[in-house]
Amino acid sequence: MMQDRKAVIVIQPTPTQSDYLQEVMSEYTGEDSRDVQCATNFRAFHDIRAWSKAVKPWCEFFRLSQFGFSSNINGYITRMKKNFNQFMANYALISAILMICGIITSFWLLLSSILLGILVYFIYTKTKNGPIKIGTEEIPIWILYVAAIFITLPLFIYAEVGYILYCAIGISIILVLIHASFYNNETITALPEVNVEVMTKVDDQPHVAAAEITSNQRISSKRHVLFHDIEDDDN
Repeated sequence: MMQDRKAVIVIQPTPTQSDYLQEVMSEYTGEDSRDVQCATNFRAFHDIRAWSKAVKPWCEFFRLSQFGFSSNINGYITRMKKNFNQFMANYALISAILMICGIITSFWLLLSSILLGILVYFIYTKTKNGPIKIGTEEIPIWILYVAAIFITLPLFIYAEVGYILYCAIGISIILVLIHASFYNNETITALPEVNVEVMTKVDDQPHVAAAEITSNQRISSKRHVLFHDIEDDDN
């Protein structure tokens, strides 16, 4: 009896055009994500540099010769508007420093802040290439950040974060208002001194008057003319 022999043919699937396109698209997606990450880092670095340039020199910010009282309420309001526009970055930095000091002085608040920072950094590293997936479902990134806040919220409540932030914000507001109200940032332009000789004739007798144009440092953009009579050489 002859035994039937069966030939087993293994057919290996050849890559189709759709598989090739999918592979190419995945490569482009990876490159795009890297480009987006580089652009984000560059934008953050640019924002930090722009913010550092917006901070005025501290020697100018704490110049004691510029502090003084105003003659009326409108002068204080004008000063505050100008100072808020000129020293906004300095005021924000002072408020941030007071916040950090309030966090450091409380152990539980410092522990809560460190834990929240670790969770935020962990979420950022896991989602920078795309959202996290559970099965086929994608979890939005904002839900993860909200979950991190809710996890650390009991520690913040136990650390009395409201009272500490209230004190830090109150002190920063008081300091900012004092500086903005009493700091005189008006630019003073010094006028050059000019000597002018004016010939006058009174009662048929010539007189020479010397006119001196001077500038007052306290009053900007105003000129004062002082006339001094000079006797004629003939008299």
